[in-house]
Amino acid sequence: MIATGYIFALISAGAWAIAVITFKRIGDTVPPPVINLFKNTLGFVLIGLTLLAMGLPLHAVPAQEGVRIVQGWDIALIIFSGAIGIGLADIVFIRALNMIGASVTSIIGSMFSVFIFVFSFLFAFLFPDSFPGQRWPPTGLEIVGALFVILAIVYSSWTGISKKEIENLRSGIVTGISAILMMAFASVIMNSIVAKADKDVAISLWVVWVRLIPGIIVPLAIVLLGRYTQILRQILRDPATLRILLFGAFMATYVAISFWTVGMAFESDNFTLFSVLAQTSNVFIFIMSWAVLSEQINFRRIIGITFSFIGIVMIMVGREPAEESRTNDTKIIDTVVNYVHMKRERI
Repeated sequence: MIATGYIFALISAGAWAIAVITFKRIGDTVPPPVINLFKNTLGFVLIGLTLLAMGLPLHAVPAQEGVRIVQGWDIALIIFSGAIGIGLADIVFIRALNMIGASVTSIIGSMFSVFIFVFSFLFAFLFPDSFPGQRWPPTGLEIVGALFVILAIVYSSWTGISKKEIENLRSGIVTGISAILMMAFASVIMNSIVAKADKDVAISLWVVWVRLIPGIIVPLAIVLLGRYTQILRQILRDPATLRILLFGAFMATYVAISFWTVGMAFESDNFTLFSVLAQTSNVFIFIMSWAVLSEQINFRRIIGITFSFIGIVMIMVGREPAEESRTNDTKIIDTVVNYVHMKRERI
């Protein structure tokens, strides 16, 4: 039976893919900061209404049996994670989407799994008490899988187009990788907090609701400082563009991010596997870019998405032996300890 968290990961992946294709369709007329502002504001309102419907007060920090789940330092991390992972990273990601298209962006998105491993292992090494679900070092298969993903991106970016087009492509790839790096960094931070919810859906949604506050402030500041207010007014007077934008915002924030966060609560002990599974969105985006956007899918891009998917599978499979070995080691230790206790009782 498939775990609930993994089902949520797939739902989140599908919703995010639909949102990405939607944002690409309006990317020529709506700037990335404006798209992100709409996306996060709508999500903030809808998740807030959902929490109220569930009977959870928005102003109070959630508690279980009278004990606050989220402490003061956790609130600071949630705000920091929201500012980086939602407020800033999504703007950079949409910018890359406009520069290089959805198909190439989907290949670059596979780097999320690589960065998740890097940050998870790094944080586990530096802060073992705060990130107990991770381990160091990675297995050989995980390393090979990460190399496959990197190779896929390099191969996809090496094309026979003109020098100027290559420069634009590589500039877009650097922009996309920067966005994915920020998303992964923020996600690993979030995992340490959501894990405390102990599979409590309401608390997990409250965390993502708070996280959206800086997710709104960052693009709002950019819209005001970047003089995008005139474009914002034009969008509000254009029902067709507004409908498309709101649909993409609904899928990206209310569906994708909500299912992602709640799924993390269910699979907090195996966060890395959950994150990798959620990256099936890259395959969905790749297919939709051809079917919906009519983007050119050449041989290199097909090889690129294939290599990246193989790399992700390697990362998933590579983790299992280590988890099984660690479980077996724990069982052996428990057996020895119980045997010693039994001998002492007899003496």
